[in-house]
Amino acid sequence: MPMQGDNGQQPGSNGSFYQPDDGGFDTQQPVRQSDESIDWQASEYIHHDKGALWLVGLVVIALIIIGVAVWFGQWIFAALAGLMAVTFGVYAFRKPHDVRYHLSDDGLQINDKTFKLDEFRSFGVIPDGAFYSIQLIPTKRFLPAITIYFADPDGEQIVDILGAHLPMLEAHVDPVDTFMRKLRF
Repeated sequence: MPMQGDNGQQPGSNGSFYQPDDGGFDTQQPVRQSDESIDWQASEYIHHDKGALWLVGLVVIALIIIGVAVWFGQWIFAALAGLMAVTFGVYAFRKPHDVRYHLSDDGLQINDKTFKLDEFRSFGVIPDGAFYSIQLIPTKRFLPAITIYFADPDGEQIVDILGAHLPMLEAHVDPVDTFMRKLRF
């Protein structure tokens, strides 16, 4: 009987649901694999280099917001806007850390934190240019989705292990992430 994902996706010729686009990225650490588990290391998020023009734009926008707040006598809002601009700038230039992942039938380990696979309702693969990520949707209503990045060669085994435990749904980038990508954040 042929396998079929919840979204109607048919497995490829090798029985895997993972079907990468062109591209991918390399991890810095070698990948250790077995039949039922995989270890890999990847960046915690995609970092976009920002130049001096980006920083000048942030300062100009912050000064305009602060100026309007001061004009209307909203001193607390002006102080908060300045603090938010500084915080936004610090996080914008922060380099991502490397994250260690271990995925097996027992669960997903991200650095030192372990998640059981039954804590998730579904997952989806999101291509992002040369990068790929998996978005894990938790069963608890108010928890945020967990996004993990991986290299193209590891994708098949990662998706196969997750697909054995969770339904694979079509995942989309949410509007906030789309806006942040346009800001190159």
